[in-house]
Amino acid sequence: DALPISVQVAAEGQGPVPTVIAAEAALTVAQAKQLAIKGGFLPSLYAQGNWYLAGQNAVEPIPNWDASVGLELPIFQGGAQLARLKEANADLRSAQLDLDRAKRLAQQEQKQASAAMGLALARVDASQQALDAAEKSWTDQQRDFRDSIVSSLDALNAFSAVESARLDASNARWDAQRAALRLRLAFGALIP
Repeated sequence: DALPISVQVAAEGQGPVPTVIAAEAALTVAQAKQLAIKGGFLPSLYAQGNWYLAGQNAVEPIPNWDASVGLELPIFQGGAQLARLKEANADLRSAQLDLDRAKRLAQQEQKQASAAMGLALARVDASQQALDAAEKSWTDQQRDFRDSIVSSLDALNAFSAVESARLDASNARWDAQRAALRLRLAFGALIP
Protein backbone atom coordinates (compact mmCIF):
# COMPACT_ATOMS: atom_id res chain seq x y z
CA ASP A 1 0.00 0.00 0.00
CA ALA A 2 2.96 2.33 0.51
CA LEU A 3 4.49 4.19 -2.41
CA PRO A 4 8.15 3.17 -2.29
CA ILE A 5 9.06 4.57 -5.72
CA SER A 6 7.56 8.03 -5.58
CA VAL A 7 9.97 9.88 -3.33
CA GLN A 8 13.14 8.03 -4.29
CA VAL A 9 13.42 9.67 -7.71
CA ALA A 10 14.55 13.04 -6.37
CA ALA A 11 17.23 11.41 -4.24
CA GLU A 12 18.59 9.29 -7.09
CA GLY A 13 19.17 12.21 -9.44
CA GLN A 14 18.95 12.25 -13.18
CA GLY A 15 20.32 9.33 -15.13
CA PRO A 16 20.82 8.90 -18.84
CA VAL A 17 17.69 9.17 -20.94
CA PRO A 18 17.83 6.67 -23.85
CA THR A 19 16.66 9.12 -26.53
CA VAL A 20 19.32 11.64 -25.52
CA ILE A 21 21.99 8.92 -25.47
CA ALA A 22 21.01 7.88 -29.00
CA ALA A 23 21.07 11.48 -30.24
CA GLU A 24 24.51 12.03 -28.69
CA ALA A 25 25.79 8.88 -30.42
CA ALA A 26 24.40 10.10 -33.76
CA LEU A 27 26.16 13.43 -33.24
CA THR A 28 29.46 11.65 -32.54
CA VAL A 29 29.07 9.60 -35.73
CA ALA A 30 28.34 12.75 -37.76
CA GLN A 31 31.44 14.46 -36.31
CA ALA A 32 33.59 11.43 -37.18
CA LYS A 33 32.17 11.35 -40.72
CA GLN A 34 32.95 15.05 -41.18
CA LEU A 35 36.51 14.55 -39.95
CA ALA A 36 37.05 11.60 -42.29
CA ILE A 37 35.81 13.59 -45.26
CA LYS A 38 38.06 16.52 -44.38
CA GLY A 39 40.95 14.07 -44.50
CA GLY A 40 40.09 13.37 -48.15
CA PHE A 41 41.49 16.77 -49.14
CA LEU A 42 44.97 15.79 -47.95
CA PRO A 43 47.46 13.77 -50.01
CA SER A 44 47.90 10.14 -49.05
CA LEU A 45 51.27 8.46 -48.69
CA TYR A 46 51.45 4.69 -48.67
CA ALA A 47 54.11 1.99 -48.59
CA GLN A 48 53.74 -1.55 -49.83
CA GLY A 49 56.07 -4.51 -49.62
CA ASN A 50 56.30 -8.22 -50.45
CA TRP A 51 58.48 -10.98 -49.03
CA TYR A 52 59.23 -14.03 -51.23
CA LEU A 53 60.07 -17.39 -49.72
CA ALA A 54 61.49 -19.04 -52.85
CA GLY A 55 61.58 -18.41 -56.58
CA GLN A 56 59.52 -20.69 -58.79
CA ASN A 57 60.69 -21.50 -62.31
CA ALA A 58 63.08 -18.61 -62.25
CA VAL A 59 66.20 -18.72 -64.39
CA GLU A 60 67.99 -16.06 -62.47
CA PRO A 61 67.77 -15.58 -58.72
CA ILE A 62 65.23 -13.05 -57.55
CA PRO A 63 65.51 -10.88 -54.50
CA ASN A 64 63.77 -12.09 -51.36
CA TRP A 65 61.71 -8.94 -51.07
CA ASP A 66 60.58 -5.82 -52.86
CA ALA A 67 58.94 -2.57 -51.73
CA SER A 68 57.24 0.43 -53.26
CA VAL A 69 56.20 3.82 -52.00
CA GLY A 70 53.31 5.80 -53.44
CA LEU A 71 51.73 9.20 -53.12
CA GLU A 72 48.14 10.04 -54.07
CA LEU A 73 47.28 13.66 -54.73
CA PRO A 74 43.54 14.43 -54.84
CA ILE A 75 43.97 17.14 -57.48
CA PHE A 76 40.98 16.31 -59.66
CA GLN A 77 38.70 15.12 -56.83
CA GLY A 78 38.25 18.47 -55.08
CA GLY A 79 34.74 19.18 -56.37
CA ALA A 80 33.35 15.79 -55.36
CA GLN A 81 35.18 15.98 -52.03
CA LEU A 82 33.75 19.45 -51.41
CA ALA A 83 30.23 18.15 -52.10
CA ARG A 84 30.78 15.28 -49.63
CA LEU A 85 32.02 17.79 -47.05
CA LYS A 86 28.92 19.97 -47.50
CA GLU A 87 26.75 16.89 -47.04
CA ALA A 88 28.68 15.92 -43.90
CA ASN A 89 28.29 19.45 -42.53
CA ALA A 90 24.54 19.27 -43.15
CA ASP A 91 24.40 15.87 -41.43
CA LEU A 92 26.32 17.33 -38.49
CA ARG A 93 23.90 20.26 -38.17
CA SER A 94 20.96 17.85 -38.41
CA ALA A 95 22.44 15.63 -35.70
CA GLN A 96 22.99 18.65 -33.44
CA LEU A 97 19.38 19.76 -33.97
CA ASP A 98 18.15 16.23 -33.23
CA LEU A 99 20.16 16.22 -29.98
CA ASP A 100 18.73 19.58 -28.96
CA ARG A 101 15.22 18.33 -29.73
CA ALA A 102 15.77 15.12 -27.77
CA LYS A 103 16.95 17.13 -24.76
CA ARG A 104 13.94 19.44 -24.96
CA LEU A 105 11.54 16.51 -25.24
CA ALA A 106 13.23 14.76 -22.32
CA GLN A 107 12.87 17.88 -20.17
CA GLN A 108 9.23 18.24 -21.22
CA GLU A 109 8.55 14.61 -20.33
CA GLN A 110 10.26 15.09 -16.96
CA LYS A 111 8.07 18.12 -16.19
CA GLN A 112 4.92 16.29 -17.24
CA ALA A 113 5.84 13.18 -15.26
CA SER A 114 6.60 15.27 -12.17
CA ALA A 115 3.24 17.05 -12.45
CA ALA A 116 1.44 13.73 -12.96
CA MET A 117 3.20 12.30 -9.91
CA GLY A 118 2.11 15.27 -7.79
CA LEU A 119 -1.50 14.87 -8.94
CA ALA A 120 -1.41 11.12 -8.31
CA LEU A 121 -0.10 11.61 -4.77
CA ALA A 122 -2.78 14.24 -4.11
CA ARG A 123 -5.42 11.79 -5.37
CA VAL A 124 -4.05 9.07 -3.07
CA ASP A 125 -4.33 11.43 -0.09
CA ALA A 126 -7.84 12.53 -1.04
CA SER A 127 -9.07 8.98 -1.62
CA GLN A 128 -7.57 7.86 1.69
CA GLN A 129 -9.38 10.68 3.50
CA ALA A 130 -12.61 9.72 1.71
CA LEU A 131 -12.11 6.10 2.77
CA ASP A 132 -11.50 7.12 6.39
CA ALA A 133 -14.67 9.25 6.36
CA ALA A 134 -16.72 6.46 4.77
CA GLU A 135 -15.47 3.93 7.35
CA LYS A 136 -16.35 6.35 10.17
CA SER A 137 -19.79 6.86 8.65
CA TRP A 138 -20.24 3.09 8.36
CA THR A 139 -19.28 2.63 12.01
CA ASP A 140 -21.75 5.36 13.03
CA GLN A 141 -24.49 3.84 10.85
CA GLN A 142 -23.95 0.41 12.43
CA ARG A 143 -24.24 1.90 15.90
CA ASP A 144 -27.34 3.89 14.92
CA PHE A 145 -28.85 0.78 13.28
CA ARG A 146 -28.39 -1.20 16.54
CA ASP A 147 -30.07 1.66 18.38
CA SER A 148 -32.89 1.64 15.75
CA ILE A 149 -32.21 5.23 14.72
CA VAL A 150 -31.56 4.48 11.01
CA SER A 151 -32.99 1.93 8.60
CA SER A 152 -31.18 -1.04 7.17
CA LEU A 153 -31.15 0.74 3.81
CA ASP A 154 -29.11 3.61 5.30
CA ALA A 155 -26.66 1.10 6.79
CA LEU A 156 -26.41 -0.70 3.46
CA ASN A 157 -25.75 2.60 1.66
CA ALA A 158 -22.97 3.39 4.16
CA PHE A 159 -21.43 -0.05 3.60
CA SER A 160 -21.63 0.48 -0.18
CA ALA A 161 -19.92 3.87 0.22
CA VAL A 162 -17.07 2.19 2.14
CA GLU A 163 -16.54 -0.39 -0.57
CA SER A 164 -16.64 2.27 -3.28
CA ALA A 165 -14.14 4.40 -1.35
CA ARG A 166 -11.89 1.34 -0.93
CA LEU A 167 -11.95 0.73 -4.67
CA ASP A 168 -11.19 4.39 -5.40
CA ALA A 169 -8.29 4.35 -2.93
CA SER A 170 -6.90 1.19 -4.50
CA ASN A 171 -7.17 2.70 -7.99
CA ALA A 172 -5.49 5.87 -6.79
CA ARG A 173 -2.56 3.90 -5.33
CA TRP A 174 -2.26 1.94 -8.58
CA ASP A 175 -2.25 5.16 -10.62
CA ALA A 176 0.39 6.61 -8.29
CA GLN A 177 2.60 3.55 -8.85
CA ARG A 178 2.27 3.99 -12.62
CA ALA A 179 3.02 7.71 -12.29
CA ALA A 180 6.08 6.88 -10.20
CA LEU A 181 7.35 4.47 -12.88
CA ARG A 182 6.75 7.09 -15.58
CA LEU A 183 8.67 9.60 -13.49
CA ARG A 184 11.60 7.22 -13.03
CA LEU A 185 11.63 6.49 -16.77
CA ALA A 186 11.58 10.20 -17.56
CA PHE A 187 14.58 10.82 -15.34
CA GLY A 188 16.48 7.80 -16.65
CA ALA A 189 16.33 5.89 -13.36
CA LEU A 190 14.88 2.90 -15.24
CA ILE A 191 15.90 1.89 -18.72
CA PRO A 192 13.36 -0.43 -20.37
